[in-house]
Amino acid sequence: MKSLKKWIQALATLASLSVFASGTVGSFAATPSSSLNHHGSTVSNHPIVALGDSISYGYNLGNNKAPSPLAFPELLGSAYHLPVVNLSHPGWTTTDVLGLLSSASAKASLKSAALVTLDIGSNDLIQATEPILKEAETGQPITVTPQDEETAQAAIINANKNLLRIVAEIRMDTKAPIVLLNLYNPFPATPGQTTLHSVTAQLEAPLNLWIAHVALGPHIVLVNANQVFAGKQASLILPFDIHPTAQGQSLLAKAILQAVKKTPWIHLK
Repeated sequence: MKSLKKWIQALATLASLSVFASGTVGSFAATPSSSLNHHGSTVSNHPIVALGDSISYGYNLGNNKAPSPLAFPELLGSAYHLPVVNLSHPGWTTTDVLGLLSSASAKASLKSAALVTLDIGSNDLIQATEPILKEAETGQPITVTPQDEETAQAAIINANKNLLRIVAEIRMDTKAPIVLLNLYNPFPATPGQTTLHSVTAQLEAPLNLWIAHVALGPHIVLVNANQVFAGKQASLILPFDIHPTAQGQSLLAKAILQAVKKTPWIHLK
């Protein structure tokens, strides 16, 4: 565990420095800032476009054949009386979302968007750290091999790069505000799950730090999903699952609504 903490701390430091050194966030400033809601005063015919994985999809809150009406994007649509184009897909990583954005259908949806939500990155970590998480499930002290560290680090670095590219791709098609959610820890810090909670928190930390820095770009609102679920996993996460309950989805939607309301340059009613 000590070596795992070391490289996570080092990677977090690297992330905080390289986002500014690369000039990528600064380049977002070149995006025209006039009329953030670029449809003028009427947005009733313009959709909320949701990009993400099974969380935005509302996995296990329906038949899983289509996005659930209980998922936070659909709840936002109801609150704003706007249509929703939910392009999320279970199991998707940042690489999958990046690939989607080159499609004609995604570009068409984004061009007419009133608001874009982006919640991605969880599967990048899950897929890369599956051996670590499985060992942590036992509740016993875990052994992190050099290969485990290398695989996890590569996945986080790749996700970091992809997030910047995703935002840049979105900006090629729309000036609409982007709501960017960070990652939450689905495991409670309770007896039997303390190790899993701790390991997950450490793995998510550098990516959440990066997400916060990406959110410094113009016309992006950061929503702290991690805070929404912290200490409340027992009631907000489905049993024997990592996905939000209907209440968890509702609280995510509420957090987004509050963040948007506090942002003076977003004009949604």
